[in-house]
Amino acid sequence: MRIVANKENANYREYKEERESSRIKMNKKKTIFVLILLLTLLKPVNLFSEPTKSNPPFEVGERMVFAIKAFGVTAGYVTLEIKEIIDLDGHEVYHIVVIAQTTPFFSLFYRINDRLETYLDTKEFYPHRYEAHLEEGKYRKDEVIIYNQERHIAYRKGKEIKIPPRVQDSVSVYYYLRTLNLKTDEVIQVPINCGRHNYLLTLKVKGEERIHTKDGHHQAFILVPQSLTLEGETKRKGQATAWLSTTEKILLLAKVSRAGIFSARAVLIEWTPHLLSIQSSKVKNEPSTFLLQKDTSK
Repeated sequence: MRIVANKENANYREYKEERESSRIKMNKKKTIFVLILLLTLLKPVNLFSEPTKSNPPFEVGERMVFAIKAFGVTAGYVTLEIKEIIDLDGHEVYHIVVIAQTTPFFSLFYRINDRLETYLDTKEFYPHRYEAHLEEGKYRKDEVIIYNQERHIAYRKGKEIKIPPRVQDSVSVYYYLRTLNLKTDEVIQVPINCGRHNYLLTLKVKGEERIHTKDGHHQAFILVPQSLTLEGETKRKGQATAWLSTTEKILLLAKVSRAGIFSARAVLIEWTPHLLSIQSSKVKNEPSTFLLQKDTSK
């Protein structure tokens, strides 16, 4: 009886192996078909776009201050500043610093004191180094990520992480978008690294319209995030819209909502274009895509 059982088991194993081999072949055919379909559908998509501006619409000394508004009141402020151009391991980079802090009143309930830094290549407009120093309530985090863009590897906590070509971080993506020659109906996909994970952000340029702010009218691109995916799974929640000026590519207005209940805005209240500016340009009702995403993740 044991011999028969073993023989039956052997036949069953052989049957299973044949079925598994057949399933793998079928999956390969399905995968090839899906890839062909995607390549056909995504012809207008600007995948992992290379910068189109040799002279970017920003320079050393540019400083932007945003008020983060929720429930009709100011919850905090975020400052972005291009500090300097330095040499980082043979790469000429912009050193960009972001400070995010809650107001004294909101700090009574939940205090945020974050400092983010990116070192953005002055020619390719992708990061070579990213730092995050976070103080959010009782949560603390200090992180440094080194990007080897040539080898498509990131180094974090002594470990190697594979990254897509021309990957961005949560700060550099805003400056990278400003270098693109945006066009109506264009779909842009940008790979973004967040520590251990690589996300794919898909944005669509829905068109242009004139936006009214306190200092006048501005022509703006309408940007709408379509999805934020991780290994094929959609992670984005809520709805967001951003209006990016057609000249300096500064965000003039951005709104986000979740479940139709919560909404927030990041409003630009001060802009200094560069070091030679004698006086800051102050405007109302203006924000930034990356800032808005950061605000809504809290």
